[in-house]
Amino acid sequence: MHDGAGALDWYVAALGPTEIGVVAANSSEGSSCALHVNVPDCDAAHELAVSNGATSLSEPGDQPHGARSATILDPYGHRWMLSHQISRLNHDEINAKYDNDEVVPAPGDE
Repeated sequence: MHDGAGALDWYVAALGPTEIGVVAANSSEGSSCALHVNVPDCDAAHELAVSNGATSLSEPGDQPHGARSATILDPYGHRWMLSHQISRLNHDEINAKYDNDEVVPAPGDE
């Protein structure tokens, strides 16, 4: 049986939510989902989560699309992608930073 109360306590301590409906992951085969959270400071959020028992899957780093991001696995099996925006780039600027991928505008976002 999973420790749901412990999971909720961890989410509050490490990620700071005040209202959130969360259940523990029910898999020993890895995370069943990946959650993306925009945070004010990716480095601080990563450090706080790891100091509260998360496993760092990727250290904070600047990304070609203009965000600084990191990934953690919480003690309850959920994967969290933490990020904050460091620059606003247009599609051409993003594409210039990638070798083999192309970013295209979403409909109405041109």
